[in-house]
Amino acid sequence: MAGEWVVPLGGARVRPDVAGATGASLERLTEAGLPVPTGFLVTSGAYWRYVDGAELQPRILRAVAALDPEEAERRIAALFAAHDLPDDLAGQIRWAYADLGAQDHAVAVRAASAWDLGGAPIERPEALQGGRLATLLDVRGEAAVLAAVRDAWASLWSARAIDFRNHRRIDHEFAAVGVVVQSMVAAEAGGTLCTSAPGDAAHAVVHAVWGGGAAVVERRTIPDVLVLDRRSRRIVARRVAAKSVRALPDGTFGPQPAELRTRPVLTPGQAAELARFGDRVEQAAGRPMRVEWAWADDHPYLIRARPMDEHRAAGDGDGRPGDRAWSRGGIGEAVPDVMTPCTWSLVRTLLDTVGAASGRRYGNLGGHLYTSLDPEPRAPAHLVGAARARLDRRRIPGFLASAPDHCDNLRRRVRAAGEPRKLVRLWNREIRPYFLEACRVAAAAGLDDGEAPDVFRRLERLVGTDDANAVFAGLRAAGKDPFAVFGPVTGLARAARGDLAEDGYLRRWGHRSAHEFEVAMPRPAEEPGWVARWSGAPGPDALDLLAERRAAVREAWLLLRARHPHRVTALRRGIGAWAEGFHLRAAVRSEVARVFGVLRAFVLRAGEVTALGDAVFFLTAEEIVEVLGGDGTALRRGTGRRRAYERYRMTPDPQGANVRADGMVIMSATGTGGTAEGVVRVLHAVEEGDALRPGEILVAPVANVGWTPLFPRAAAVVTNVGAPFSEAAVVARELGVPAVVGAESATTLLRTGDRVRLDAARGLVRLVTPVDRPLTTAP
Repeated sequence: MAGEWVVPLGGARVRPDVAGATGASLERLTEAGLPVPTGFLVTSGAYWRYVDGAELQPRILRAVAALDPEEAERRIAALFAAHDLPDDLAGQIRWAYADLGAQDHAVAVRAASAWDLGGAPIERPEALQGGRLATLLDVRGEAAVLAAVRDAWASLWSARAIDFRNHRRIDHEFAAVGVVVQSMVAAEAGGTLCTSAPGDAAHAVVHAVWGGGAAVVERRTIPDVLVLDRRSRRIVARRVAAKSVRALPDGTFGPQPAELRTRPVLTPGQAAELARFGDRVEQAAGRPMRVEWAWADDHPYLIRARPMDEHRAAGDGDGRPGDRAWSRGGIGEAVPDVMTPCTWSLVRTLLDTVGAASGRRYGNLGGHLYTSLDPEPRAPAHLVGAARARLDRRRIPGFLASAPDHCDNLRRRVRAAGEPRKLVRLWNREIRPYFLEACRVAAAAGLDDGEAPDVFRRLERLVGTDDANAVFAGLRAAGKDPFAVFGPVTGLARAARGDLAEDGYLRRWGHRSAHEFEVAMPRPAEEPGWVARWSGAPGPDALDLLAERRAAVREAWLLLRARHPHRVTALRRGIGAWAEGFHLRAAVRSEVARVFGVLRAFVLRAGEVTALGDAVFFLTAEEIVEVLGGDGTALRRGTGRRRAYERYRMTPDPQGANVRADGMVIMSATGTGGTAEGVVRVLHAVEEGDALRPGEILVAPVANVGWTPLFPRAAAVVTNVGAPFSEAAVVARELGVPAVVGAESATTLLRTGDRVRLDAARGLVRLVTPVDRPLTTAP
């Protein structure tokens, strides 16, 4: 019936097969009085009126049957573009749009799958489609709205939608689409709300960013996370992140204004209102929901709501038995984050290869990567692995020289692979073999645990810790590229001086980041304005600090020569050998991280062509290939893994405030030498780096190469996890920045604003003046 073509939101109960699950859900929540933006639904009947009236359906089905999915998409898009909406249908949409406001009223137009399977209604048609169809934002004017509705219909025949139905043997003849047209909300903030936390119905979880919530939904930035008690609606845990990317009204993304990056998005009162809002959503829907919300005009709006998966207890399935001693140590610097299952499957492949050569064993405990401290037997397999590593060592120079161009080529080919079978072929024939080659090269180079070498200990006994650290600064191994470690920070200094273009920086170091082995996290090369943001930071630059450090290095060597002239040659030889090995391992690690960038590109593309989106991060690499091949058996495993992953990520750090006291001392095994006194700045993620002011003491959970751009600004560095000769510690030593690493609970015992005194030679951090007491003393 014509009357069913356009339905106002809140005007009538509609089935999911008529308006799509999204439309039906919004309709139900509007009827419940929830703050859903005004709008209307264009039903699946309108879609059939359009395609039948223009006699498009036979031509669509012929194109899908005869053509490659990408060519079919182009052919069908041209068919839609060539046919206007019939007057009776267009008239109803015009009237509904006019009811929303002014002639140029801004709306969002979203397609939602609406399946007609012989008249049998489907409860969740989006589940069959496997992801979003077209969403067009900031659409203004009657003509633009009619064109956007037509584009939303056409998106049902995108290559990835066609592929998805093909692989699930869903008949294209029954595919239809509803469209939701809603007033745009000028979002001051946005994000997602889980009305019940995964596995914990007593709490709600909010993810929040400044600007549109798409930055959370599409994982473009790290959001603030708030855990709220549902009964009291109080915040029981909060993590304020640096929100570096902002979703813009037109659906694109840009850099977040500096003044908002580290500012908390929600006040306790706003968080409590969102919790109340979530309770109403869950009550109206009759089940836990994942809500996309926007905050505007002093209250929240509901943009979209989808059912959460049933809450069942889920283990990570990847942990190792608890009868061993484990340490995060140096490995915690390399892979600091809670790993997604996809990342763990790839990191495990790398470390199994390395472990075969080194005899080390690695485990995944609570989503974090650990190294076993227990000795491993020298099994024959280990000896075979070591022999293989010696053979592979000859391949290191060629690998290092060819990796940048080869990885660029693979990324281009991944982007060009428009259908699953092409991606599978590329993975099997080129990406996986190259990844395994990178693993063998890493095994040949060896992994460094970051502990002090024997030559340093000998030197320390001769001249003391501070001078020993100075001697070890300024290291340049002959024939090795030190910029694998120092380049990310010195390159920014060159960019700030105008000596290096942005594309030149990103070509060399755009793959290096604090999360470079986590395939779910973007690299600097993917973030707009990253180089300009970091190269324009206040404070001294790395090149100046390196120049200042040379004088201390010269003095340390002169002192060594004066005190122990007969030992200088042997010590120089030992230090040179260590430096050569260190820089070789660092160069290999940098290029292996570049290969992980290719793996990330493959996983993202797999999520696009299968319409699974970020669900692919909760499958192993092998399972992703299975899904691309048409076997969806693994998909159900991702549900429990996502819940476990979110639970690990949302587990708050233990609070250490109860043991704070004037004069409190935090101790570590060692540091990089030097002393400093200053005000603490606690950062939990490198993305919060804009908050660090020149001369403050940086306190962080962990530091790696991705954190080094912050070092020139810091008077000193303190980390919970780390090793004295890890890559980050070596950079701090080179720059002359005192660092105490592996201080365990530093981020919970210290607070931003505390004044501390640091002795990095002895590994001590002393609390001088707590932030909760005035910094000046009364007479």
